[in-house]
Amino acid sequence: MMMWRVLAFSGLLGLIAVACGGSEPAASVGVPEGYELYDGSADGFLIALPSAWVVAEGDVAPFIAEGAEAVLEPEALEILRDSLATEPALFALDATGNPNVNVILQPGPPGPMDAGRWEDLEAILRTQLSELLGATVLSVDRVEYGGTEGLFSVFEVAYPTGLAEQHQYFMVTEDASFVITFTSFDPAADRGTFAAVMETFTLVAD
Repeated sequence: MMMWRVLAFSGLLGLIAVACGGSEPAASVGVPEGYELYDGSADGFLIALPSAWVVAEGDVAPFIAEGAEAVLEPEALEILRDSLATEPALFALDATGNPNVNVILQPGPPGPMDAGRWEDLEAILRTQLSELLGATVLSVDRVEYGGTEGLFSVFEVAYPTGLAEQHQYFMVTEDASFVITFTSFDPAADRGTFAAVMETFTLVAD
């Protein structure tokens, strides 16, 4: 199913630097000093971002597809193009373009996520990352953020611009799945920021 197939490719959004936008204030999230709250409640979430980061506006899909042509094999590129029908709910980046984060919404899984299905999802994720994206998978763990369970994977990808470390969270609810991907070309400096941002990730009820 496409929901499972596009996991690896949301990380390609980290290659794109686009025009900045803004965010709206909202309540019910503890915002650390030096961070600002991004109101994604229309898409079911709230998240705080470093104040120096900017939020991209407009259609980023054409830029993603163009950049991916230099990275992916034909099979992976075709899957990516299919997945681009889902416009990111959020794409934000430091003013320098590194680091950055994107959030993609997908349909929720059919039926409950029991232990066996989590194991299947982890296996699919590892395969996609290694075989289609050419990533080196460093870890995959079960986590809980924003009141929902998910998978947290850390992997490295050799892009034309250098070696990137990406932290990807696949958070599952009954109605939707949130794929949150952080990308950094200086991971030692940015891992703490990624963790701090995810601590603020909060689901918003309809």
